[in-house]
Amino acid sequence: MSAALKRASSNGDAVERVAPLMHWWFLLDMFLVFIAGVQLFVLSEFTNQFFAWTIASTLTAATFGAAYWSTLPMLFVSFRERVWANARIAVLGVWFFTTLTLGATFLNWDKFHWSSPLVTAQLAFYVWLAIYALVPIGLLVAFWMQRQQPGVDPARTFPLPAWFRVLLGAQALVMLGIGAALFLAPAAMLPLWAWTLTPLTCMALGAWCVGIAVTNLHALVENDLARLRGAMVTYALLGALQLAAVARYSAQLTWSRASALLYLFFLAIVLLSGAIGFVLARRAGAFTERTRN
Repeated sequence: MSAALKRASSNGDAVERVAPLMHWWFLLDMFLVFIAGVQLFVLSEFTNQFFAWTIASTLTAATFGAAYWSTLPMLFVSFRERVWANARIAVLGVWFFTTLTLGATFLNWDKFHWSSPLVTAQLAFYVWLAIYALVPIGLLVAFWMQRQQPGVDPARTFPLPAWFRVLLGAQALVMLGIGAALFLAPAAMLPLWAWTLTPLTCMALGAWCVGIAVTNLHALVENDLARLRGAMVTYALLGALQLAAVARYSAQLTWSRASALLYLFFLAIVLLSGAIGFVLARRAGAFTERTRN
Protein backbone atom coordinates (compact mmCIF):
# COMPACT_ATOMS: atom_id res chain seq x y z
CA MET A 1 0.00 0.00 0.00
CA SER A 2 1.36 3.43 -0.92
CA ALA A 3 2.12 6.05 1.70
CA ALA A 4 -0.76 8.22 0.45
CA LEU A 5 -3.24 5.35 0.78
CA LYS A 6 -1.92 4.51 4.25
CA ARG A 7 -2.32 8.10 5.41
CA ALA A 8 -5.84 8.26 4.05
CA SER A 9 -6.72 4.94 5.66
CA SER A 10 -5.46 6.12 9.03
CA ASN A 11 -7.47 9.32 8.70
CA GLY A 12 -10.64 7.47 7.74
CA ASP A 13 -10.82 9.12 4.29
CA ALA A 14 -10.87 7.33 0.96
CA VAL A 15 -8.25 8.58 -1.49
CA GLU A 16 -9.34 9.06 -5.10
CA ARG A 17 -7.80 6.30 -7.19
CA VAL A 18 -6.86 6.39 -10.86
CA ALA A 19 -9.86 5.25 -12.94
CA PRO A 20 -9.28 2.18 -15.17
CA LEU A 21 -9.67 4.12 -18.44
CA MET A 22 -7.18 6.75 -17.33
CA HIS A 23 -4.80 4.05 -16.12
CA TRP A 24 -4.69 2.36 -19.54
CA TRP A 25 -4.56 5.71 -21.30
CA PHE A 26 -1.15 6.34 -19.70
CA LEU A 27 0.11 3.02 -21.11
CA LEU A 28 -1.25 3.77 -24.59
CA ASP A 29 0.33 7.22 -24.54
CA MET A 30 3.69 5.69 -23.59
CA PHE A 31 3.50 3.46 -26.65
CA LEU A 32 2.56 6.35 -28.96
CA VAL A 33 5.29 8.73 -27.79
CA PHE A 34 7.90 5.97 -27.98
CA ILE A 35 7.02 5.33 -31.64
CA ALA A 36 7.03 9.06 -32.40
CA GLY A 37 10.47 9.34 -30.80
CA VAL A 38 11.80 6.57 -33.02
CA GLN A 39 10.36 8.28 -36.11
CA LEU A 40 11.85 11.65 -35.23
CA PHE A 41 14.87 11.26 -32.95
CA VAL A 42 16.27 8.07 -34.48
CA LEU A 43 15.06 8.46 -38.07
CA SER A 44 15.50 12.22 -38.26
CA GLU A 45 16.80 12.04 -41.83
CA PHE A 46 13.87 9.94 -43.09
CA THR A 47 10.73 11.90 -42.23
CA ASN A 48 9.84 11.95 -45.93
CA GLN A 49 9.37 8.17 -45.69
CA PHE A 50 8.27 7.42 -42.13
CA PHE A 51 6.54 10.49 -40.70
CA ALA A 52 3.30 12.38 -41.24
CA TRP A 53 5.05 15.23 -43.05
CA THR A 54 8.54 15.93 -44.35
CA ILE A 55 10.71 17.89 -41.92
CA ALA A 56 13.60 19.29 -43.91
CA SER A 57 15.61 20.27 -40.84
CA THR A 58 16.94 17.19 -39.07
CA LEU A 59 17.54 19.35 -36.00
CA THR A 60 13.82 20.16 -35.91
CA ALA A 61 12.92 16.48 -36.30
CA ALA A 62 15.30 15.48 -33.51
CA THR A 63 13.95 18.29 -31.32
CA PHE A 64 10.42 16.94 -31.67
CA GLY A 65 11.62 13.37 -31.11
CA ALA A 66 13.45 14.42 -27.95
CA ALA A 67 10.30 16.09 -26.65
CA TYR A 68 8.24 12.95 -27.25
CA TRP A 69 10.75 10.64 -25.59
CA SER A 70 11.20 12.93 -22.60
CA THR A 71 7.58 12.35 -21.55
CA LEU A 72 8.13 8.61 -21.01
CA PRO A 73 9.21 8.76 -17.31
CA MET A 74 6.24 10.95 -16.36
CA LEU A 75 3.79 8.66 -18.17
CA PHE A 76 5.40 5.55 -16.69
CA VAL A 77 5.11 6.86 -13.12
CA SER A 78 1.51 7.93 -13.75
CA PHE A 79 0.72 4.48 -15.17
CA ARG A 80 2.09 2.78 -12.05
CA GLU A 81 0.35 5.13 -9.63
CA ARG A 82 -2.91 4.19 -7.96
CA VAL A 83 -3.52 7.59 -6.39
CA TRP A 84 -4.99 10.11 -8.82
CA ALA A 85 -3.28 13.11 -7.22
CA ASN A 86 0.09 11.48 -7.92
CA ALA A 87 -0.75 10.64 -11.55
CA ARG A 88 -2.67 13.59 -12.97
CA ILE A 89 0.41 15.74 -13.74
CA ALA A 90 0.60 13.82 -17.05
CA VAL A 91 -2.84 14.94 -18.29
CA LEU A 92 -3.37 18.68 -18.68
CA GLY A 93 -0.22 19.58 -20.61
CA VAL A 94 -0.76 16.62 -22.94
CA TRP A 95 -4.30 17.79 -23.70
CA PHE A 96 -3.13 21.30 -24.59
CA PHE A 97 -0.31 19.95 -26.75
CA THR A 98 -2.49 17.51 -28.70
CA THR A 99 -5.28 20.04 -29.20
CA LEU A 100 -2.92 22.70 -30.54
CA THR A 101 -1.16 20.14 -32.73
CA LEU A 102 -4.50 19.13 -34.25
CA GLY A 103 -5.12 22.80 -35.04
CA ALA A 104 -1.69 23.11 -36.66
CA THR A 105 -2.46 20.03 -38.74
CA PHE A 106 -5.61 21.49 -40.25
CA LEU A 107 -4.01 24.91 -40.78
CA ASN A 108 -1.14 23.30 -42.73
CA TRP A 109 -3.05 20.48 -44.40
CA ASP A 110 -1.21 20.74 -47.71
CA LYS A 111 2.14 19.97 -46.04
CA PHE A 112 1.12 16.50 -44.87
CA HIS A 113 1.61 13.14 -46.55
CA TRP A 114 -2.07 12.38 -47.15
CA SER A 115 -1.37 12.01 -50.89
CA SER A 116 2.22 10.75 -50.76
CA PRO A 117 3.14 8.02 -53.27
CA LEU A 118 5.00 6.28 -50.44
CA VAL A 119 2.75 3.90 -48.54
CA THR A 120 4.78 4.31 -45.34
CA ALA A 121 4.48 8.11 -45.42
CA GLN A 122 0.77 8.02 -46.21
CA LEU A 123 0.16 5.50 -43.43
CA ALA A 124 2.14 7.66 -41.01
CA PHE A 125 -0.11 10.61 -41.84
CA TYR A 126 -3.38 8.74 -41.30
CA VAL A 127 -2.14 7.32 -38.02
CA TRP A 128 -1.09 10.85 -37.03
CA LEU A 129 -4.51 12.24 -37.96
CA ALA A 130 -6.33 9.52 -36.05
CA ILE A 131 -4.22 10.07 -32.94
CA TYR A 132 -4.51 13.84 -32.86
CA ALA A 133 -8.20 13.83 -33.73
CA LEU A 134 -9.10 11.23 -31.12
CA VAL A 135 -6.72 11.93 -28.23
CA PRO A 136 -8.10 15.37 -27.20
CA ILE A 137 -11.64 13.97 -27.16
CA GLY A 138 -10.64 10.65 -25.61
CA LEU A 139 -8.66 12.37 -22.90
CA LEU A 140 -11.65 14.55 -22.04
CA VAL A 141 -13.82 11.43 -21.78
CA ALA A 142 -11.22 9.71 -19.59
CA PHE A 143 -10.99 12.81 -17.40
CA TRP A 144 -14.78 12.98 -17.08
CA MET A 145 -14.85 9.33 -15.98
CA GLN A 146 -12.01 10.04 -13.59
CA ARG A 147 -14.07 12.79 -11.98
CA GLN A 148 -16.76 10.21 -11.22
CA GLN A 149 -14.33 8.36 -8.97
CA PRO A 150 -15.06 8.73 -5.26
CA GLY A 151 -12.44 9.93 -2.84
CA VAL A 152 -10.29 12.90 -1.92
CA ASP A 153 -6.72 14.01 -2.49
CA PRO A 154 -4.18 13.01 0.14
CA ALA A 155 -2.68 15.82 2.16
CA ARG A 156 0.35 17.58 0.70
CA THR A 157 3.39 16.50 2.66
CA PHE A 158 6.38 17.94 0.78
CA PRO A 159 5.66 21.39 -0.67
CA LEU A 160 8.09 22.75 -3.23
CA PRO A 161 10.65 25.20 -1.79
CA ALA A 162 9.67 28.79 -2.55
CA TRP A 163 12.80 29.43 -4.63
CA PHE A 164 12.10 26.32 -6.73
CA ARG A 165 8.51 27.42 -7.34
CA VAL A 166 9.83 30.76 -8.60
CA LEU A 167 12.35 28.98 -10.85
CA LEU A 168 9.73 26.67 -12.39
CA GLY A 169 7.17 29.46 -12.66
CA ALA A 170 9.56 31.76 -14.51
CA GLN A 171 10.41 29.02 -17.00
CA ALA A 172 6.73 28.25 -17.49
CA LEU A 173 5.94 31.88 -18.29
CA VAL A 174 8.84 32.12 -20.74
CA MET A 175 7.77 28.94 -22.54
CA LEU A 176 4.13 29.97 -22.53
CA GLY A 177 4.95 33.32 -24.11
CA ILE A 178 7.33 31.87 -26.69
CA GLY A 179 4.98 28.99 -27.44
CA ALA A 180 2.05 31.32 -28.01
CA ALA A 181 4.16 33.49 -30.32
CA LEU A 182 5.41 30.48 -32.29
CA PHE A 183 1.91 29.12 -32.72
CA LEU A 184 -0.01 32.35 -33.35
CA ALA A 185 2.58 34.41 -35.23
CA PRO A 186 4.95 32.03 -37.03
CA ALA A 187 5.81 34.58 -39.72
CA ALA A 188 7.14 36.97 -37.09
CA MET A 189 9.09 34.26 -35.25
CA LEU A 190 10.78 32.59 -38.23
CA PRO A 191 13.51 35.27 -38.64
CA LEU A 192 14.21 35.23 -34.90
CA TRP A 193 14.50 31.53 -34.15
CA ALA A 194 17.82 29.80 -33.49
CA TRP A 195 17.60 27.71 -36.66
CA THR A 196 15.49 27.52 -39.80
CA LEU A 197 11.85 26.63 -39.26
CA THR A 198 8.81 26.49 -41.51
CA PRO A 199 5.37 27.79 -40.57
CA LEU A 200 4.25 24.24 -39.75
CA THR A 201 7.28 23.31 -37.64
CA CYS A 202 7.05 26.71 -35.96
CA MET A 203 3.45 26.02 -34.90
CA ALA A 204 4.28 22.45 -33.86
CA LEU A 205 7.16 23.71 -31.71
CA GLY A 206 4.82 26.28 -30.23
CA ALA A 207 2.38 23.52 -29.29
CA TRP A 208 5.18 21.71 -27.46
CA CYS A 209 6.23 24.86 -25.59
CA VAL A 210 2.66 25.54 -24.47
CA GLY A 211 2.16 21.93 -23.36
CA ILE A 212 5.37 21.94 -21.31
CA ALA A 213 4.52 25.33 -19.82
CA VAL A 214 1.07 24.11 -18.77
CA THR A 215 2.65 21.07 -17.12
CA ASN A 216 5.03 23.34 -15.19
CA LEU A 217 2.15 25.54 -14.06
CA HIS A 218 0.22 22.44 -13.05
CA ALA A 219 3.23 21.36 -10.99
CA LEU A 220 3.06 24.66 -9.11
CA VAL A 221 -0.61 24.08 -8.38
CA GLU A 222 0.06 20.55 -7.12
CA ASN A 223 2.90 21.91 -4.94
CA ASP A 224 3.93 18.52 -3.60
CA LEU A 225 7.17 16.75 -4.49
CA ALA A 226 5.49 13.37 -3.96
CA ARG A 227 3.17 14.17 -6.88
CA LEU A 228 5.93 15.32 -9.22
CA ARG A 229 8.54 12.55 -9.21
CA GLY A 230 7.97 11.46 -12.79
CA ALA A 231 7.50 15.02 -14.00
CA MET A 232 10.89 16.07 -12.64
CA VAL A 233 12.65 13.17 -14.37
CA THR A 234 10.84 14.09 -17.57
CA TYR A 235 11.92 17.72 -17.25
CA ALA A 236 15.57 16.79 -16.76
CA LEU A 237 15.40 14.33 -19.66
CA LEU A 238 13.84 17.02 -21.84
CA GLY A 239 16.83 19.28 -21.32
CA ALA A 240 19.34 16.45 -21.80
CA LEU A 241 17.78 15.09 -25.00
CA GLN A 242 17.35 18.55 -26.50
CA LEU A 243 21.00 19.31 -25.84
CA ALA A 244 21.89 15.99 -27.46
CA ALA A 245 19.86 16.98 -30.53
CA VAL A 246 21.73 20.29 -30.72
CA ALA A 247 25.10 18.53 -30.39
CA ARG A 248 24.11 16.13 -33.15
CA TYR A 249 23.05 18.83 -35.59
CA SER A 250 24.91 21.89 -34.29
CA ALA A 251 25.79 23.03 -37.82
CA GLN A 252 22.13 23.86 -38.39
CA LEU A 253 22.00 26.49 -35.65
CA THR A 254 22.34 30.08 -36.80
CA TRP A 255 25.11 30.98 -34.38
CA SER A 256 25.08 34.63 -35.45
CA ARG A 257 21.68 35.03 -33.80
CA ALA A 258 21.51 35.72 -30.08
CA SER A 259 18.59 33.28 -29.93
CA ALA A 260 20.99 30.36 -30.53
CA LEU A 261 22.95 31.03 -27.33
CA LEU A 262 19.79 31.88 -25.43
CA TYR A 263 18.28 28.57 -26.54
CA LEU A 264 21.29 26.61 -25.25
CA PHE A 265 21.25 28.54 -21.97
CA PHE A 266 17.55 27.84 -21.49
CA LEU A 267 18.02 24.12 -22.17
CA ALA A 268 20.78 24.01 -19.56
CA ILE A 269 18.43 25.67 -17.05
CA VAL A 270 15.71 23.11 -17.87
CA LEU A 271 18.14 20.23 -17.34
CA LEU A 272 19.39 21.71 -14.07
CA SER A 273 15.87 22.42 -12.80
CA GLY A 274 14.69 18.91 -13.57
CA ALA A 275 17.74 17.40 -11.87
CA ILE A 276 17.20 19.55 -8.77
CA GLY A 277 13.53 18.60 -8.69
CA PHE A 278 14.41 14.93 -9.01
CA VAL A 279 16.87 15.15 -6.08
CA LEU A 280 14.28 16.95 -3.94
CA ALA A 281 11.64 14.37 -4.82
CA ARG A 282 13.99 11.49 -3.97
CA ARG A 283 14.76 13.05 -0.60
CA ALA A 284 11.05 13.41 0.04
CA GLY A 285 10.53 9.77 -0.92
CA ALA A 286 13.38 8.61 1.31
CA PHE A 287 11.92 10.56 4.23
CA THR A 288 8.55 8.91 3.64
CA GLU A 289 10.14 5.46 3.68
CA ARG A 290 11.96 6.21 6.96
CA THR A 291 8.81 7.46 8.66
CA ARG A 292 6.88 4.41 7.46
CA ASN A 293 9.47 2.04 8.84
